[in-house]
Amino acid sequence: DRPLITKVSVDQTDNTNGQITVKWIAPDPIALDTFLHPGPYKYVVMRADGISGSDFQTVPGATFTSPTFAGLKDTMALDQNLDTRTRGYNYRIDFFTGASTERYGSSQTASSVFLTTLPSDEASILSWEYFVPWDNYSFEVWRSDQGGQFNMIGTTTSNNYTDSDNVFN
Repeated sequence: DRPLITKVSVDQTDNTNGQITVKWIAPDPIALDTFLHPGPYKYVVMRADGISGSDFQTVPGATFTSPTFAGLKDTMALDQNLDTRTRGYNYRIDFFTGASTERYGSSQTASSVFLTTLPSDEASILSWEYFVPWDNYSFEVWRSDQGGQFNMIGTTTSNNYTDSDNVFN
């Protein structure tokens, strides 16, 4: 009877123009019981600084409303003009029913993935952190070549990867 975040993806890495896509699944109208909880309905996408941040603020332009539950079709938001190079972000979807200013409920929180790289002897050590309500069993590691084309260079089941494939030649 509450939204469920399914994806938090860093689309653009930048110090000021970073972008993150947040996707979610709408509450089940049967579990919600739209007769007991009539419209209007509203989603408010909330963001906190840091992957485990808890000081949530409304994402600008990410409030979606409809007089009917069926009309509340938005289940994706773009969060723009972020510093995605030096920090990660934590998200939550607040859900409101009726004319009340009290929220009906919230999704579980889900963060963006934050990548850290460290130099090593002719290698780069990649490690990443995230806090999400789902399990991640494997990760694909991609590297861009001189022309900006990304190629997958490996997979791993852990939260780190050592890239030593002739990166310094």
